[in-house]
Amino acid sequence: MARRNPNQGSPHPAKRWFEWNGEVGNLRYYDKELEKNVDVEIPFQFILLDRLAVVKGWHDPSQSGITSNEVRRIMDEPMTVRAFKMKDPIARGFYSDIKDRVKAAGGRFNTNLYIAFNDEDGELQLGSLMLHGSAMSAWFEFENNKEIKPYLYQRGISIESYVEGKKGKIVFRVPQFMLVTLPAEVDQKAEELQKVIDAHLEKYFAYSDREDEPPPPKSAFQKAKAEMEDEEDEIPF
Repeated sequence: MARRNPNQGSPHPAKRWFEWNGEVGNLRYYDKELEKNVDVEIPFQFILLDRLAVVKGWHDPSQSGITSNEVRRIMDEPMTVRAFKMKDPIARGFYSDIKDRVKAAGGRFNTNLYIAFNDEDGELQLGSLMLHGSAMSAWFEFENNKEIKPYLYQRGISIESYVEGKKGKIVFRVPQFMLVTLPAEVDQKAEELQKVIDAHLEKYFAYSDREDEPPPPKSAFQKAKAEMEDEEDEIPF
């Protein structure tokens, strides 16, 4: 008799799902209780715990959000891209092979940073920071800086400011990242959250079949189209 993995129904440990809002130049997250987006002004500090890749977006024909499974290595890990209200997937395969179909359907590549952040009460919590387009490109430039890369998982990171860019008539704001020093007690608390996300992802990647995996929490952008539909989808192949 087939049996379901009992961990498949467990809630995701992330407490808050942030996205960079390039229109304004801040972060925001969707509050399920308030049923609205909540703005988070910069500077915003966080501790990087892990980094994965995922597809997000909006599917006009079904009027529903697009998502995919998360992967570490886009070159050799396949993705299954779905719209929430569609039975069949939009595309399956390596992103380099399916990206045209994904973009035509309204999906776009994102990097998902699992982070530790301070909530309103000053408590360190587990969260996610989703980046796409120019914000994602700024992150890749930051993390691949040879002087920064050795310290990504040893120090904290802060979004202190943004720079403006323009594409056609669209003005967008790109986050600027910098390293910051971590107090020893904060670093110790982050280690505990590191264990939590590591355990979750170990179970996640151990699933032999994620076809009936429950969808992740709603993104702030899943109730409307993204404001900058023509922003470039830059991926570091």
